[in-house]
Amino acid sequence: MVKNQACIAIGINQYQFFQPLSYAQQDAQALGNFLVGEARLPAERCVLLTDTSPPADEHSTYPSKENILAWLDRQCREQVQPGDLLWCFFSGYGMSWEGQDFLMPAEGDPTDIPTTGIPMRELFATLKAAPAEMVLVVLDMNRASSMRSNDAIGTETVELAKRLEIPTLLSCRPGQFSREVSALHHGLFTAALLEGLRYNRCVDLDSLERYLNHRLPELSEHHWLPVQEPLMVVNPREKIHQVIWPQNDAVTASKAAASGFSSSSEPHLGNGFVTPSVEYSPLSGNGFNGSRHEPGNFALPPDVPLKSAGAGSEMGKPAAEPADTAPVLSDNSSETPKSQEPVSSQKWLLWGGAAAFVLLLGVAVSRVAIVNLSTPETSSMVAGSDQANQPAAAPKETSSAAQKPQAAAPPAQPVPSQTLLDKAILTIQPVQASHFSSAIVTAGQIPPSDPLYAEAQQNIERWGGVILDIALGRAKQGNFQGAIAAAKLVPQDRPELNAQAQKLIGQWQQLFKMQQANQKLLTTAAGSIRRGQLDSYTLAIATAGQIPAGQPKYGEAQKLIARWSAAIFNEIALYRAARGRFSAAIEAANLVPASTPTYAKAQKAITQWKQKVKR
Repeated sequence: MVKNQACIAIGINQYQFFQPLSYAQQDAQALGNFLVGEARLPAERCVLLTDTSPPADEHSTYPSKENILAWLDRQCREQVQPGDLLWCFFSGYGMSWEGQDFLMPAEGDPTDIPTTGIPMRELFATLKAAPAEMVLVVLDMNRASSMRSNDAIGTETVELAKRLEIPTLLSCRPGQFSREVSALHHGLFTAALLEGLRYNRCVDLDSLERYLNHRLPELSEHHWLPVQEPLMVVNPREKIHQVIWPQNDAVTASKAAASGFSSSSEPHLGNGFVTPSVEYSPLSGNGFNGSRHEPGNFALPPDVPLKSAGAGSEMGKPAAEPADTAPVLSDNSSETPKSQEPVSSQKWLLWGGAAAFVLLLGVAVSRVAIVNLSTPETSSMVAGSDQANQPAAAPKETSSAAQKPQAAAPPAQPVPSQTLLDKAILTIQPVQASHFSSAIVTAGQIPPSDPLYAEAQQNIERWGGVILDIALGRAKQGNFQGAIAAAKLVPQDRPELNAQAQKLIGQWQQLFKMQQANQKLLTTAAGSIRRGQLDSYTLAIATAGQIPAGQPKYGEAQKLIARWSAAIFNEIALYRAARGRFSAAIEAANLVPASTPTYAKAQKAITQWKQKVKR
């Protein structure tokens, strides 16, 4: 069982000999903020090493080779105790030299990798010597595409992780690139990692691996990038169920409360990834999200009683107590043997009251049954008899008597603010703007006087930014309608975000009009094609060529022009040349636009055909 956690997060943007990275520093800061702010790791047990991080304990945190190794050794010796879990995160350049992997510090030189780089063997040896119960290594290693020596980065790391039995998570497989995306303000890998931890409750290695294996390739395709696949190394494989978050009862309570909100649908934990195999056992100390009502916590307030699913209530909701205590007495009597409890007059009085209540209730129910089973004929007979002076009174009295136990039920309690916040978080699914919008509406119900109001407002601000990022991603794909629809979900009470969204909506509306007009041009051009007829191809090319560069559908127009140009050369020009009609072939080949890949072939063929015409 993990007692405490510690972390060292390294992110390097500014390199002396590499092209600068955009979001490595932000990746390390985001993970560190999450572990301290939401996973409740003690701040004094976490260290952040970036280009701009301030000194800690009078020691520099600039990510040089010397500082990284010194802080790593300091964390392993001073902060980690037996039974702890240590996070080690790195975002920056990685290199491979003669089969050995290296992390490159800020002064790392690709022309002198062994001297200036940090050997992966040294990193893993230091981590292995730590007294922690488990070390989790997370590496988001970028590699310079111009470096041929960099092709095998990650191969040795995988072997070291297996041999030393240190769970290791790589941002991509050897041979792939780890990429950054401006729309996400993160690297693809770290964006998916934070999603899994924050929104999808990936609390063990198994659930995190399954989520990242699905989400990271999906995210790379969403942003039109080559597929990036994560790689998790866990040896022995039994460690895959190792919990990576410290937890307590608050986790189970918050998840149960959120699941009890809707009877029509279950809350989704992101793309269908639910981790039913994870057991939420209470842990002491700084548990997952803690039990305090502060930003970053997801615990239920102490005044909400928790009952299991088998206790006669929905999970996480306070069960309505019955108006009478007779059933409770019956349960107690079955639990306590008579030989162990003397029969007092008070108990007999309670039993007598309970029996009288049951008897009266049985009479009332019997009268209701008799009235409901009566036919019109029997009702008229009762109404006409001397004994039924007021035929309508009996049913009314019976009805009120039957409803007395129900009327004594307590009034519905207002939904606790923490439960609202949990529901909002569990509503979210990545790349679904509507889910973030629903979460914003739910979190917006928390009043300013509530202790969780500040946390709710922070989440609303962050979710509004995510919605805008989703809109930008859709616009990049040419889906301007979807981008506009997403941008309209940005909360209006966030002036800066809303102003940016409105500006983008105006731009996208104009682009959408251009897109529709240009699509009509392409449809007209394609419809004019007649196979084998040279004029139809030239007309189609001229029509598609009306779409200027930079406008929507320009790329599609250029692809069609290239395809039709190839058809002119292959299907018409070559056909004519094969039949000895070289002049006609030259005429057709001259119509291939210079901007197309077929142009060079056409010009070469024209030269040959002109020589044949002379002969």
